Amino acid sequence: MIYELRTYTLIPGKQNEYLKYNTEIGRKIRGDNYGKLEGAWTSEFGTLNQYVHLWSYPDLNERERLRGELAKNPAWTTEYASKIRPLMLAQENKILSAALPLKPPA
Repeated sequence: MIYELRTYTLIPGKQNEYLKYNTEIGRKIRGDNYGKLEGAWTSEFGTLNQYVHLWSYPDLNERERLRGELAKNPAWTTEYASKIRPLMLAQENKILSAALPLKPPA
């Protein structure tokens, strides 16, 4: 299992607009069909105007395949990505391996 930590730095004042598009359009199109959303957060301290989300994939090859499929989804590119890109100043992606389980065993 690998994890992708994505951090979007948004234009000041645009976070609510981004979150609206994400909730109303992006999550409905993507769901967990192109990687599993493990969590999503906004920043309140440190660097502000950030949206951070964590995705899981079985491995790097599956991540690459799923990201490629998502890029081919016309709803994703025209209805969602085209709306959020102008709201972003920067994007950072990190690929992580879990040192401990995300959820403790039951």
